[in-house]
Amino acid sequence: MKKYFVENQFLVAFLSLFFFAFCVIHNSTLGQTGKPPKKGSFQRTVVSRTELRKLDSLKSDSLAPQPSNKSTKVDNIGDFSTVYSANSIKQNTSSRISGKYITIDTLFLENIGFTIQIVQQGKFQGVIGEAGKILVPITYDQVEFYNQKDSLCSRWEGVLRVRKGGLCALARHDGNPITALSYEEIPYLPETCSGSQQVFKVKQGGKYGLLDSKGGILIRPVYDDVFLLKNEKGKQTVPAVACVRKQGKYGFLELVTKQILPTNYDKIAFLQQLEIQEKDKIKTHLLIKVQLKGKWGVMNLSEQENIPMEYDEINAFREGFALVQKDGKFGFIDLKGREKIAIKYDYAQDFVQGIAIVKKNEAFGAIDTDKKEVIAFEYQQIEYLIEKPKKGNDAHEFFAQLLKVKKGNKYGIVNQQGKIIIPIEFESLNLDIKGFGFRAKRTQEGEEEFLVPPTANAKK
Repeated sequence: MKKYFVENQFLVAFLSLFFFAFCVIHNSTLGQTGKPPKKGSFQRTVVSRTELRKLDSLKSDSLAPQPSNKSTKVDNIGDFSTVYSANSIKQNTSSRISGKYITIDTLFLENIGFTIQIVQQGKFQGVIGEAGKILVPITYDQVEFYNQKDSLCSRWEGVLRVRKGGLCALARHDGNPITALSYEEIPYLPETCSGSQQVFKVKQGGKYGLLDSKGGILIRPVYDDVFLLKNEKGKQTVPAVACVRKQGKYGFLELVTKQILPTNYDKIAFLQQLEIQEKDKIKTHLLIKVQLKGKWGVMNLSEQENIPMEYDEINAFREGFALVQKDGKFGFIDLKGREKIAIKYDYAQDFVQGIAIVKKNEAFGAIDTDKKEVIAFEYQQIEYLIEKPKKGNDAHEFFAQLLKVKKGNKYGIVNQQGKIIIPIEFESLNLDIKGFGFRAKRTQEGEEEFLVPPTANAKK
């Protein structure tokens, strides 16, 4: 009876553990093929690094890091271990090159005041340091500088990419390995030269993944593509986000807090890094656009908030509002996704200096952030003279407050309150910013006039 009781205890424990593992896999893995997200919602979760490793060992389509248990054949000198560790086999620094060799490339490492050379003997290449010391054995088909000697990329200065037998690996300038010699490609990504995350994109078995700066796996190579999300300046976002693509669908892993978006989405795009003054500090919000079934939404990775995927288009936030398009109409929402200005206009532009140009009933006008009509809806065309004025430039700052309008076949100038500054009676009217005025013609064949707007003399 006692034996029977003990065996049943083990059975109960085993079944409980199995049920727990099933629930974790079913609810938390990245590439799940279960139920799609509800309309307009996101499947986003945040897990720890430990949980990521556990999940990844159970599910192949995951953004989780996983130590490799497979043994990979490496070259017989042992300079690149199968899996990187701090105890990797060291090079014999007492060995020196002998015989004739050809210098392929040379690099002076400014941060340590040391020169290394990529050399070739016969058909093989390696790396030597001062006095001919061999740093990387001359046994490789090709050795090259990973950052292509980009002078603007000091982060990867001296990092080497070696190739042998169709595979490649990375090593530091002294020959210490960063990755195993088991990847088909390790392409150089300029956006990794700055930012908080030091990562490498790798290709293995025709699929892409991501490694950290020590060769540890961040995203296993099981995806059709992996890329870092870049801001409008081509730099890493803050926090850094790695996007993945598999079978035409996209997901991502935020590399700091490990927020995961499953590979269920049609498109992922950077929207903006929005800085907002909050009390005594400025807070940055990283906003990412995500599309599913033709509809866009926004994820705020800094606040764990979402704007539902229900819009045909979403613009970046300007002056607290984002211009959105839905079912052929335009309106404005705030950062929490609340509709602040009704989505009822036939056309609209972003807010500039407190007003937005909009169109309804085939006529253009302008509204302010309080939804008030500041320029009457009676024009066939309205445009800013200068949309993005240069700070400190008097002419830019003055003319940025004026708009060119068209009524019938005539042009004129109004201010942001709709007051007419230049009468609407000219067939051609063009800004002459150097002359601080306008060149105008009442008819196409008429004589050109130079018009100075009121108060312009005071602005010169």
